[in-house]
Amino acid sequence: MAKINHISNPEDIERLLVELFAKKEYNSELDFYETILNISKNLETNEKVGSFSQIKYGVIFNEKITGKGGFLLDSRNRSLLKKYVERYKQLIEESKYFNLNFTHTSAEKVVSQMEEAHYFDTQSKKETKAEQNGFQLYNKQSKERDPKEKEELIEEIRKLRSELLNDLEFSAHLAAIDKVLDAKSTKITKKFKEYIFDPDVVDFLSFLGKSDLSFAKRELIYSYLVDSGDSFTIFINQTAAAYKAIEGLVHRVRADESSVWHKAVDEFNSRFRVPFIVSVSNEEKDKVLLNGLKLQSLEYWFCSICGADANRICEHKKEEMVQVSERNLTGGNENSILSQGERRAFYLLNIIFEIKYRKENKIPTIFVIDDIADSFDYQNKYAIAEYLKEISDTSFFRSIILTHNFDFFRTLKQRLEIKAPEEEGDWYFLAEKRGDQICLVSQKDTNIIDPFEFRGQDSCFFIYQNCNRDLS
Repeated sequence: MAKINHISNPEDIERLLVELFAKKEYNSELDFYETILNISKNLETNEKVGSFSQIKYGVIFNEKITGKGGFLLDSRNRSLLKKYVERYKQLIEESKYFNLNFTHTSAEKVVSQMEEAHYFDTQSKKETKAEQNGFQLYNKQSKERDPKEKEELIEEIRKLRSELLNDLEFSAHLAAIDKVLDAKSTKITKKFKEYIFDPDVVDFLSFLGKSDLSFAKRELIYSYLVDSGDSFTIFINQTAAAYKAIEGLVHRVRADESSVWHKAVDEFNSRFRVPFIVSVSNEEKDKVLLNGLKLQSLEYWFCSICGADANRICEHKKEEMVQVSERNLTGGNENSILSQGERRAFYLLNIIFEIKYRKENKIPTIFVIDDIADSFDYQNKYAIAEYLKEISDTSFFRSIILTHNFDFFRTLKQRLEIKAPEEEGDWYFLAEKRGDQICLVSQKDTNIIDPFEFRGQDSCFFIYQNCNRDLS
């Protein structure tokens, strides 16, 4: 993929290829692998790929040139460029020495390369590219260097360049382009100005004028890949192997998480008192992305028979309900068909899934639960207590539960039935602010009869559950 580094950095390349060839947003490496494999298949059937591999993607396709308000997005500028390209090609074809493969720019590069190779300092008798295109650099009979040949060559190139640039029609087109680019003057536009004399770029601009930008971008990248030869073939083989491995992993994870979602949804429907039920969609088209993995989406069914009555668990069949969107369930207060407490119960569904997923995969976890009772309707507080009980019964889960609600504290103390060994210390506390100190008062063996004795005090009940001294 080295050729594509013409674009930017590797992250940009992955995102660009997915958005350009797959025409979708980049979500994960899996998208990138799929795109690369599809590109490879397209190249096998696409025999006509332009030779544009020497063109730098970033010089042509950037915010100033092809972005919003960019040079090439203006139809007038594209018309100017089209006229410039047509006249440029015509002058090159009419030239005695130049052609589209060897322009004045190419000749100047040849002189520079000859100097670097100490051509003018040696008795080399090799015929150069310039000579092949008509330049007489030395006396072919004597094969001796003419001391003035370098100056003569440079002067010849200067004259030919002058003839090209002094053409009235050509110079008018070039001046018009210069004027627009100078108004947007940046390093990028200056580079583009220099670039449009390159024969490869001129050819590409001609191609660009006949196609949309996305198509031109794809063709340029195709040319990079074709030019990379065996390197791209090796990369494709590696990509295919990686894709197969990752796809297998995704299928396994999807199956595991799908099973957990079904359990979480069943538990939510059975425990919580809300006027709707949740089901897991079985439609492939309804699968959604979670961290780059395709998972089942959820369906929400509102019970019009129960209405807003959340005092009992809905026992009506799905056929008697109306399917609604998550937006209608949880939208703003004026739009939502659920009460605030019911909406909070709905959001708890994700937490239920997370707990079950961690439990099935035996992931050690510390949960910090802060005043959770105040977030739900009275009827659903006891469903919360059931989940906290489930956490307390799991050996690799730890939890720290805080609440200002005395009734909820007493319910948990009775429901969780946590017995702390003497050597572990107390696990139930009342946190009180006394002066400038926070004091933890043991509630392990204390039955608080009058909660109003704490009224007006800055106090909080604190349960340190299933946590030994070493939490590592």
